[in-house]
Amino acid sequence: MDAKQFIEHIASKGLLETELLEKLRRQALQGENQWTPKQIIKFLVEQSYLTRFQAKTILTEVLADRPATPAPIDESLEFATDANGDPIDAKIADSLEGLEIEESADSDSVEVIDLEDANVVQTPAATNDVVDLGSFSDPVDPFATTITLPASQLGYAYPQSTPTGQLPTEKSAEVLTRESVGPGSLLDPEFDNTVWDSRLVIGSALVFSFLSIAAVVLYIVLANKSALKQWENAFDQYQGGSYQQALSAMESFAETFPADDKADDALSYAAMCKIHVQMIKKSDSSAQKIYEAILSGKEVPGFSAIAREELKTLLPNLADYYIGKAVVLPGVDDKRKQYELTKKTLEIFDMPGALGTERNKPAFKMRKTGIVERMSTVQRYIDRNETLELALVTITKHVQSKNTRDAFEEREELLKTYPELELDQRMRESVLAISRAEQDLVEVQPGVLNSNNDPIAVPAEHKVIVATRNGRNISGVQGYGVAVLAGGSVYGVELGTGQVQWRRHVGLQTSLYPVRVSEAGNADTIIVDEARYELVRVDTLTGEQKWRLPVGGPLTQPQVYNGMLYCNIHVKVAAATNDTDGVFVGVLLVVDMETGNVQRRIVFPMQTHVGPGFDDENGIIYQVGDHSNVYAISVDSGKCIGVYYQGHQRDQIVVPAVYAVGYVILLENGESRSRVVILKHDGEGTFTQGQENKTLSGLVTMALQVFARRLLVATNMGEIHIYEVDPNVLNPQGPLSDMTSIPGTYSDPIREYSSVGEGVLFMAGRRMVKYQVQAQLGKLQEEWIEENGDVYVGPIQRFGSIVVHVRQRQGTNAITVAGQMVDSRKPSWETDIGSSGSVMLLPSEQGLAAVTSQAGVFAVSTDADPQEVYSQGDIGDSKVGYSHSIQVQDQVVLQSLVGSDELLVFDDLAIGSQAKTVKLQGLTSAPNGAATAFNGQVLMPLADGKLAMFQLPQGTQDVVAFQPSLSAGQQVAWSSPALPSDDSDSFAILRDRKHLMRIALRPDPRVHLSKRASIEFAEPIYETIAALNRTVYVVRRAKNNDQLVGLGYQSLEELTSYNVQGRVVWGPYRVGSQVLLYTSSNLLYCFDENQRCRWATEQSNIKLLATGFVNRHTIQPVHRIGLLRFLQQRLFRWDELILTGGDGQIWRIQSVDGKTISITDLEHKITQIPVMYDRQLWVPLDNGEIRVIPLG
Repeated sequence: MDAKQFIEHIASKGLLETELLEKLRRQALQGENQWTPKQIIKFLVEQSYLTRFQAKTILTEVLADRPATPAPIDESLEFATDANGDPIDAKIADSLEGLEIEESADSDSVEVIDLEDANVVQTPAATNDVVDLGSFSDPVDPFATTITLPASQLGYAYPQSTPTGQLPTEKSAEVLTRESVGPGSLLDPEFDNTVWDSRLVIGSALVFSFLSIAAVVLYIVLANKSALKQWENAFDQYQGGSYQQALSAMESFAETFPADDKADDALSYAAMCKIHVQMIKKSDSSAQKIYEAILSGKEVPGFSAIAREELKTLLPNLADYYIGKAVVLPGVDDKRKQYELTKKTLEIFDMPGALGTERNKPAFKMRKTGIVERMSTVQRYIDRNETLELALVTITKHVQSKNTRDAFEEREELLKTYPELELDQRMRESVLAISRAEQDLVEVQPGVLNSNNDPIAVPAEHKVIVATRNGRNISGVQGYGVAVLAGGSVYGVELGTGQVQWRRHVGLQTSLYPVRVSEAGNADTIIVDEARYELVRVDTLTGEQKWRLPVGGPLTQPQVYNGMLYCNIHVKVAAATNDTDGVFVGVLLVVDMETGNVQRRIVFPMQTHVGPGFDDENGIIYQVGDHSNVYAISVDSGKCIGVYYQGHQRDQIVVPAVYAVGYVILLENGESRSRVVILKHDGEGTFTQGQENKTLSGLVTMALQVFARRLLVATNMGEIHIYEVDPNVLNPQGPLSDMTSIPGTYSDPIREYSSVGEGVLFMAGRRMVKYQVQAQLGKLQEEWIEENGDVYVGPIQRFGSIVVHVRQRQGTNAITVAGQMVDSRKPSWETDIGSSGSVMLLPSEQGLAAVTSQAGVFAVSTDADPQEVYSQGDIGDSKVGYSHSIQVQDQVVLQSLVGSDELLVFDDLAIGSQAKTVKLQGLTSAPNGAATAFNGQVLMPLADGKLAMFQLPQGTQDVVAFQPSLSAGQQVAWSSPALPSDDSDSFAILRDRKHLMRIALRPDPRVHLSKRASIEFAEPIYETIAALNRTVYVVRRAKNNDQLVGLGYQSLEELTSYNVQGRVVWGPYRVGSQVLLYTSSNLLYCFDENQRCRWATEQSNIKLLATGFVNRHTIQPVHRIGLLRFLQQRLFRWDELILTGGDGQIWRIQSVDGKTISITDLEHKITQIPVMYDRQLWVPLDNGEIRVIPLG
């Protein structure tokens, strides 16, 4: 077999990696020095790619396949020559590139294997055959011929070392020859007795010597044959898996033949037998005994090479066994024990002499990683159990001391680390113990809060409330009112006409809606004032206050039940521990609605941010705790009659529980889904699961509604379910079964409101939908849907055949209240209230006028006495809101900023005047930005990049629009135009923050807008620009600050630059005869028309809004103030700058030097640009009023 065939034979065994085989094929066969199979096998053993046992097995198989006909061997078994007969140097093996194997850092991980015995020619004395001594009587010299033995008898050490299966003679050239021919017989005359005697002596000596040698050879052969037989027997037992018998045989061999070259192998296999025995037993002591076996075995030469191949499988198997038991065993002690055994086994992996470089191979690393990962799981279980046991002890102590709050906190801390313990039986039992203790901790206390009827003082300043109305009246309900929450105030609206009757400010933080004390049409209303933490009862039609009940803190949505008012507040109580700060707990107030006094307080041991639910049949209140528990409270006594552990987390239940036909129903929210929980309460103290939970898409934020033995549930994704509640239908089909459902259609969550009754369901969120509830058919039939882009922001209130709803109009922050008949699709009347955020204040010939987002025009009183005025009137029907106004000559133009192609135009602002709708003509695309008054027309950017001018009132384009150059699909972003003066015939404008242009009107050949100058900046500049006389101001970004750059208005050439501190966040704006800007360093800068910085203020942290005003003081006569003051006011004009901050600040500054005169905080956000009129500043605020500030 040549080298190529031999390599392929090795490859078929799967013992070597593909890369190594390819290198062997490439290196061992190239050039003239081709390797023999013996050289290849020797190299693989020396480099530890094969063990000696594997090498022996391979060579035995190769020899077994050779022809049986023996042939004389005429070459040495030593690795002496190559294919050409030249001597092979031992360094050839070292010349193979890339075939060196990795050596372990351990001193004994690489074993040097001596293969000399594989190459030594076996002499007859070393063979195992019985020599026939009779052959020595042959006269022929026994040393004259070569002794040929079968290959199987060349010795037990390396029987495969001879390629031909025969042994060559050791000295074939040294053959004894006969003496020269002498006498033929004793009678021969030439016979010499002396010679004969001499030969006889010599012959006898030779025979005796030969017999002695034969005896020695026979002894050696018999002895060697006995060692070989014992070795083969021991090895066969090892390979057959009889490790206990093999252990005894190997140890016996090593003891009997200590000098044999197999003695070390026998000791190595004996150690492996001990390891295999322990692998069969796999007892708790196996890891230690295997450790000891390896520890003793590694002292034997060659042990690592023999053991490594098997240990790389055996040791991971043992670790897998231990960790597998640790995973499945239920007891923590058992898990811990098996975990430690696994850990011990992993330590054996790293023992010197155990695995060596096998540890670094990817397959072994991957397997070890899997074991380590399973160990981490077991370790977590052990740690979790230990932590749980400690926590349970602590919880028990807290329960015994009635300190349930700390008990729950201990539980929550544990679940933060081990959330899976929530379902642990021991944890659930401990929580049930907490719940039972909490039942005893619910206290009933007498009411300690009493109401009063003190009026709220009105500030000594003007406040104007603007409301608009359109539509027709609803007959039959005159004298009835409805209260709605809008913009931080509660408004009283007459139900029949929609007219606003009163307003009460309750704070923007108020999100709790008014509730009626009864279903009667003229019933009073309970208002929540979250600014003052009060409950207030008022007359719904007039707003007259009946009583005020301060509760001292945040409260939940009030609910009316059985003639009493219920709501939760939170009070601080002394902590059960040494914490002196105390803790907050929930308190359910029971309020007498006639007097406003608290009749009873029910104090819970935890916070309760969800309102109560009521069982009308059994007189039970169901109060959901902030976490874990649901409390059952007797309405009559206020005592807790039961606690149910629901196990919810904070903020997972946000709507009250409801009672429906014998069942208590909860809605628990998850991350994106919610579930309906159905409980059965026996009316005393026992809760049970009434039915399997039902899962919904989306979260439930709308209160559940029960009607006619049915339950309505809706999610924030638009999914609607109506369930039939039938106690006669048992689980799992009942008691709750789907009557009908509608899948959700919203892509984004939104809060929905509903009203259901008398077979009709109204749903309002992003749209208003009316359904017919067809119970007999089991479905909801959609009757109509109103999608106007508005968002509904309040509950739907129903008064018999009238429905009132509240929405915010698209494009404005105005709140619209609408009243309509149940059978009608369109509202009868609509009223905008609390809409000062959309009110534009404009001077008129008759005084100051307020123009609403719906184009209503109202006079604003300017009387000197403080008052609150409600200005109302009819408006036109419009589907969009108008939030931008400009003055074009004598006309007021209103624009919607949502891309509408219509403008509303007032010829004047006389009271009751109606706006005309102007349709914009010749549009090539939709308007795309705020309009500007320019040259007596409306200048407006379009979506396709054009700057178009429209003539009023026709809406035509008499001036050819400016069209910038555009590539395909390119969009243009224009800044607001900057005019150097109000009557300028040109303007500067910035395109895409890089191209500054001056555009002017040109008459030829037709009047058109033409670019007269331009400049392109290397880097984008700030989006706001300003122009003043001969200068255009732009803001350029520098590395650490901004620069205000002055450019010539005509040429747009850079003239000056000024470094400001920080980044510009407001401006530059032209205010009077100066340009102002404000930076992130809280500094206000003032520049004049000559590009000079006149002054900078001291730091003032104000978020500036709009462009500011100039308040010019009247020049006083010289005889009143003296000559010096007269000259000063003539010089400086005593002007002041008035700036407004969006958070409600009025900043008054001396224009001459930038010194602050005053900063007034209005405590409300400013929603629109204020107006200065009649030496007063009129400021629209976010609470629905217009505040009037005297300027003096």
